[in-house]
Amino acid sequence: MKIVLSGYGKMGKMLEEQAALRGHEILARIDIDNVDDFASLPKADAVLDFSHPGMLPFLAEYIRRTGTALCSGTTAFGEQEYQTLGQLAEYAPVLHSANYSLGIAVFRKM
Repeated sequence: MKIVLSGYGKMGKMLEEQAALRGHEILARIDIDNVDDFASLPKADAVLDFSHPGMLPFLAEYIRRTGTALCSGTTAFGEQEYQTLGQLAEYAPVLHSANYSLGIAVFRKM
């Protein structure tokens, strides 16, 4: 699987490590310092986004251009960002959760 990491903090580095263990290819590591790289990236199988809301416009343009699936765990989205995610679903599969913790998921079900 070809993966783009959007956000290269603690979670991005952990995702990279786990992807490598499973034989996946990291096409790019995008962070606030190189966010313009989205413009020249080829299509990947998925973007794993654990970045910052300010990166969403660049990420959204990439998704629209390539149709790459998006799995987002970015927090602090407002109404406008959620609308953007909804619109991106017209171009590619989109999965978003502000918390991917198993404990939180169980708690919400209860």
